[in-house]
Amino acid sequence: KQLIGDAPIPRLRATFSLLPADRVECERDSVGGGGPGELAFMAGDNLNVVTMGLSDGGVMWSETDGGDAPTDRLFTSEAALRGRLDARYGDASWPANIRAMATATRLADVLESTVSELPVSWKWGEGDVTLLGDAAHAQLPALSLGVSTALGDVEELVAQVRRHGLSRRALRRYERSRMPACAALQLMSRAMWWLNSQVASSR
Repeated sequence: KQLIGDAPIPRLRATFSLLPADRVECERDSVGGGGPGELAFMAGDNLNVVTMGLSDGGVMWSETDGGDAPTDRLFTSEAALRGRLDARYGDASWPANIRAMATATRLADVLESTVSELPVSWKWGEGDVTLLGDAAHAQLPALSLGVSTALGDVEELVAQVRRHGLSRRALRRYERSRMPACAALQLMSRAMWWLNSQVASSR
């Protein structure tokens, strides 16, 4: 924001929960709670859930709901958490693993976060400074390409520094090279997020 004047645009409210192995009882399969590093993605009515098995036997799970205000605090007490999770995951329409994770979650396990994007920008740097990754082109997670896009930035920046030395010319060449592709991904992720929200709200 200081460098290019762009402020993040809040879009979604996400919650992340880390459950220790001795508290959550679920099958270690691909429908949540799989092996270490194994991700699973599920969707309900305007609600998306991601789970990942951890190396110590625990589980990370997160949820985003398009109907939640992006910056509001959702869980202010254990009772509020319990009521919300029971209402969302208490019926048999969700897999047993997801219901087990929701039941095992306590307020101390939960981290709330605002998922934001940046406007498409045609200025990433100035002088001896440049930006890369989310600092330059934060996009919504609808395409799951944030990390790979940042690695593409690194690859191009290294190539330009090798070509032109550690110089302002290398930085500006890097920026000009990466901006079009990153702008396209930002716009596509925004379109996919909007499309998903429209489909979910029509159900």
